[in-house]
Amino acid sequence: MKKIIIATAVIAVLTAASVTALAVGLQADPLDGFDNETKTYILQMREKNEQLSDQTCLEDIPATITLQQPLSAAQLQQYLMQHSIEAKYVTARIERPDGERLTSAAALSSHSLQELESRLQQLAGDGTFKGFLSVQCFVDAVEIEGIQNAEETFLLDTGTTGAAVAYSAEESSGFPTDLAWELEDALAKED
Repeated sequence: MKKIIIATAVIAVLTAASVTALAVGLQADPLDGFDNETKTYILQMREKNEQLSDQTCLEDIPATITLQQPLSAAQLQQYLMQHSIEAKYVTARIERPDGERLTSAAALSSHSLQELESRLQQLAGDGTFKGFLSVQCFVDAVEIEGIQNAEETFLLDTGTTGAAVAYSAEESSGFPTDLAWELEDALAKED
C-alpha cells in the first residue's frame, strides 16, 4: 500500500511540474506583434546597450526612449529624475473620437512637461490626450542598464547598431526614431 501511495505522489508532483513547465513554455513572446525586421532591431539594440553600459566613460549619448505605455507629465517627470535623463524632446499621443491617432512632438527647452500636457489636453478638444510616448535625450553609459530595465521603458534606442564608439552631443546628427507606433500596433494585434 505504501508503494502505491508513494508512486501516486511522485506522479502528481511530476504532473504538476510538467504543467508548470508547459505553461511557462507557452507564454507569448513579448515581441510577437512585431515584424521580423523590427524584432531583430529591438534585440540588437538591447544587446548593444549592454555593451555600451560597460563603457562607463561615455556621456551624453543621444538616445530615444520608447515608453511601454503613455505616461502623464508627473509620471514622466519622476521617470526622468529617477534615471538622470537629460530630455530634449518628447512625443505625445492624442486620440480623436473616431480613433485616429495623432502624434505631437515638442522641445522641452521652453516648456515644462506640465505646461505641455495642459496645452495638449486643450489641443485634443473632443479627443483624448493619452500621454507622453517617447523621449529624445542624452544619457550616460552608467545609466543605460537602469533605464532599459525600468518598468516604464520599452526600448532605449542609442542608434548604435555597430560597435560602440565615443559620442558627444556635437557629433550627433539627430536622435533615433521612436517605436511608439509599432508598439501600439503590436499591442493592438494582441487584443
